[in-house]
Formats: sequence, structure tokens, C-alpha cells
Amino acid sequence: MIGLGSVGLASVALPELSGGGDGGGGPTITATSSANPRRGSAQTVTGTAFGATQGTRQLRVGGVVQTPTSWADGLIGYTLAADLIKSGIACNVEIWETSPSAVLDSNSFALTTIQPALGWSYVDVGTPNIVADNRLTFSADAVSGDQCEWETTDGDSTFTVDTDLTYTATGYGVFAARLWTPGDGFGAAADQTVNPPLPVLSAPGVSTFGSTTARPRVTITF
Repeated sequence: MIGLGSVGLASVALPELSGGGDGGGGPTITATSSANPRRGSAQTVTGTAFGATQGTRQLRVGGVVQTPTSWADGLIGYTLAADLIKSGIACNVEIWETSPSAVLDSNSFALTTIQPALGWSYVDVGTPNIVADNRLTFSADAVSGDQCEWETTDGDSTFTVDTDLTYTATGYGVFAARLWTPGDGFGAAADQTVNPPLPVLSAPGVSTFGSTTARPRVTITF
């Protein structure tokens, strides 16, 4: 995991530059392309007086500096980089000046939530699982307040998840999962292997996974 510091939504007492988002002619954010953007998705910010070029300004989401793919006076494009931010929480979108450092748009246009990338879901860690069997491979250091994101499908099997975070697999499969911790954000994804029961020979040359009435279940609760 990379140690880039904790990210939060606490207010920062910084002087706003003259002409900021108070109607004085500085940048003002009026809309975003999505109120619930997914990580890694292309997004836009609409408003006024952003500047014809980026110059020394920054676009930040939840305090995390974004890399714009385009910058015009009324429209900024970017790909959401938010691995330091938990899924499911609200974040502010802001324009900052880096010299001197100060927020230019004090309207702090709010996003409703940050969502996982397409094909992923998440759960907040309550009580970590201390049983060795069926634990996620990275969960040895998981504590209450961390967050897990997991891949909901892979190329071989489809997984569903219930309130106990139990996967039901149609066959052997591998899915990825990763852990968010305060201060580090999300670490690298680790592959998790689902091993159903061994095939049962039901007829010459025909194999089935276990019983025809029950599918294998692999518990990965924390």
C-alpha cells in the first residue's frame, strides 16, 4: 500500500483568494457529470471562470488531486482517481490554486457518493474474521473501520453475495479483492480462489460439482 496520508472531509481554514467562488469573478462549479461517479470513470466538471488553461490550478475530489484530461474555461474533464477515498461516502469537488495554496471555489460542489469501479462491490469491515479457513488473503491486518472491495464477476464463474458476505459459485473461479485502510487508501488487489467440492462422477464420462440441489458456498466474512 502507498502511504500518502489520510484523506477526510474536515473543513480547512484557508484564505480564499480574491474573486473566488463567491461571485467575484473567480471559478465557480455549477455541475458534475455524475453525483455518484465510479472509480476510473471519465467525468466532467461544469462551471465558469476556470481559466482557458489549467496553469497552476488543481482539481481535487475529496482532497485528492486529479489529473485533468481537458481544461477549458467552463468545462474540465478527468478520470476519477479516488483510491484514497472509501466507497459510499460523500466528497467535495474543488478547484485549488497552488501558488499560493488556497481553495478557489468555496462552493465545494458535493458528490453524493464515490462508487467502486464497474464490476466491483464493497463492504465496511465490522469485526475481522479470526478463523484461518476461508479468510481473504489480505485480511490478517484488517480492523474495524477498514473497507473491502471485491470483484463481483470473473471470467469463469459468477458470484453473488448475501448479507453474510458468502459467495455462491457455480464452479471453480478466481476473483480479486482489496483492502482500504486509513492513511494508505486501497492496497493492490489480491486474487482469491474459490474451490468448490471435487467433481462427483454421476455417469460414465459425466462430472458434476457436488450435489445437484446445493451449490458450493465459500464464506469470506471478516
